Amino acid sequence: MGEGYGLRVFTGQVERAAAGHVAGPWTPNAVFADADGLTPAEVIWAALDCPGSVAWVVTEGGGGLLGTMTCEILRRPAVGEACIVTAWPIEQLGRRRMSGTALFTASGELLARSHQVWIGRAPVSVAAEAVAAG
Repeated sequence: MGEGYGLRVFTGQVERAAAGHVAGPWTPNAVFADADGLTPAEVIWAALDCPGSVAWVVTEGGGGLLGTMTCEILRRPAVGEACIVTAWPIEQLGRRRMSGTALFTASGELLARSHQVWIGRAPVSVAAEAVAAG
């Protein structure tokens, strides 16, 4: 898929970092520009969404469904501004997996941050037992 199609946020495990600490470059595409040439808040939220799940995918081998997400935007990047998206696992309580995400400029200025609660899928054996019990 080409430029301007989707957000194109691709994160992966950071070398020599704790398991689950993922990061990747992101440049907001011009198709998302508001009247001032800035990235709209909802696009920033979207860019911070999936990396929080990826933090658990590379740690636990499985994703989940987003339960809740809170986000604070300190500054909206201009479209075309090089950014870095990062995420990390915080804590797991049963099937609940908490993660943090952040958006930085290429020079390290914090632009936005979020806290997420992901709901992991039930283990296959538990799901099969539930289906069998009807």
